[in-house]
Amino acid sequence: MSSAAAHAPKGLGTRATQAVVLVLVFGLLYGSTRLVPQHYGSITTVAAVGFLLLAGTLLSELGEAIGVPHLTGYLVAGIVAGPHVLHLLDHPTVESLSSANALALSLIALAGGAELKLDVVSKGLRGLAWATLFQSLPVMIIMAVTFILLRPLIPFAQALSTSALVGAALLWGVLAITRSPSATLGILSQTRAVGPVATSTLTIVMTSDIVVVVFMATAIAIARPLIDPNAQLSLQAFKELGHEIVGSVSLGTTLGLVLIVYLRFVKRQFLAVLLALGFGFTEVINYLQLEPLLTFMVAGFLVQNLSKQGDALIQGVEAMGSVVFVVFFATAGADLDVPLLKA
Repeated sequence: MSSAAAHAPKGLGTRATQAVVLVLVFGLLYGSTRLVPQHYGSITTVAAVGFLLLAGTLLSELGEAIGVPHLTGYLVAGIVAGPHVLHLLDHPTVESLSSANALALSLIALAGGAELKLDVVSKGLRGLAWATLFQSLPVMIIMAVTFILLRPLIPFAQALSTSALVGAALLWGVLAITRSPSATLGILSQTRAVGPVATSTLTIVMTSDIVVVVFMATAIAIARPLIDPNAQLSLQAFKELGHEIVGSVSLGTTLGLVLIVYLRFVKRQFLAVLLALGFGFTEVINYLQLEPLLTFMVAGFLVQNLSKQGDALIQGVEAMGSVVFVVFFATAGADLDVPLLKA
């Protein structure tokens, strides 16, 4: 929402009403899960999505009063309702929400690609390359060394041989440089930040996804023989990486061109098209063993930079934006293994 009313400060009465409704929503679901036997199916999934959407929205609105980002409210709603706290949503129900997450991720990637304008990116291309490199390689090395130094405090690392420890540290370092395009887009969407800092941040986060994929393939190829003495250094991981990147870019290019034609000559029922892409096309991408995030990001980038339909694409995604972010992050919170985190 971009109207002034949408951003007008909410009074104490509004916040109190939101708090009461939030308690009633949790109470209603708590009572129904205790009185009605567990039932799994499409109805349960739809009910879970509806609950997370409502609870996440209300909690984020209440958190806004004390300056807490909306994404935090979505996550907390999922954690509290999840299998490890109130058990309002059990593991099978959370797993059934994977299709909703597929929709969310596809729209997030489309929007992220469409936000990258070629003229802006090309002006800072050199700086982007250096920033991506220096925020990836040094951090990966530092975190790998840190993992080795903290070996006495990590139970499973204590039993590793020296070579296996190095391999595990290398994988740990790569995991440490991963970033979240969805979180970045969620925060930028809430704050409506514009300007060179926001553009650079989004560009670095989106491009670093490709860098991390390359680093991970390299780390796996090196770490496998270090951890498993029977394994040999293999270039198979790089073959799979090439297939994944080239195939995803090719498919994303095709999808982008199709979207350009659709937005140029049809435009009608665009929300239905986005739903079909999120649910159906994602399954096709997974079947082909390609990367959905990269595929949709390339498609959005092409729509923005090869046509005049970029704004139409962004507006279409934004029409579903609030629902997308609430469901995605609330589900992530519900899927969080709280006991493991505590341990």
